[in-house]
Amino acid sequence: MKKIIVALFCILSSSSYCQNTQKVKDAKEVVWFGLDFTKVKFRGSDRYFRNPLKIREVFFEEWNMLFLKEKEKYDLAYSFDKSRFIDNISQSIEKNKYTDVKRAIGIDEYSIPNDSIKSIIKDYTTNANAEVGLIFIVECLDQIYGEVKINVTFFDIKTKEILISKSLIGDAGGRGFKKQKKHLLIQPNRLYVLVKLIR
Repeated sequence: MKKIIVALFCILSSSSYCQNTQKVKDAKEVVWFGLDFTKVKFRGSDRYFRNPLKIREVFFEEWNMLFLKEKEKYDLAYSFDKSRFIDNISQSIEKNKYTDVKRAIGIDEYSIPNDSIKSIIKDYTTNANAEVGLIFIVECLDQIYGEVKINVTFFDIKTKEILISKSLIGDAGGRGFKKQKKHLLIQPNRLYVLVKLIR
């Protein structure tokens, strides 16, 4: 986990990083679009994902709401040294409802293509004056290795230019699964890596 935290801060602070970090550094306000699960893959046997519909219908929104319900714990503005983060997670919550979770289960390694990132961010809009948006695109919930892989993406809200896009892998707390009513579900508190990557 410590390596992931260091890696992300190095990305934001390094002048040699090839992508456009300056606009992110200069932004005083950033729009937070939440966790996007629309292209997520569940890596592992389907016996570990016996109820993918419940994961989509219950936990996708719960994980997103952590940022609002526990702001003092998951303070994005403080983490990224911004004056304010503007919450705008309603769009990701709505989009996540249509994730095809039944087809998301497999055993192959997966990384989200850059074209998919572009297609995801193109529909995110806001009425706020902020120019920069941040979204965590969840790529893979990996039961085999007990990991979560996400793509941390800053983008220009108006032009949809990707400013920073970096896939990070973090420990999800062991395999992060638990039997509940004969179904194996990912525990919300086991996805803590998503909200600690930038601390």
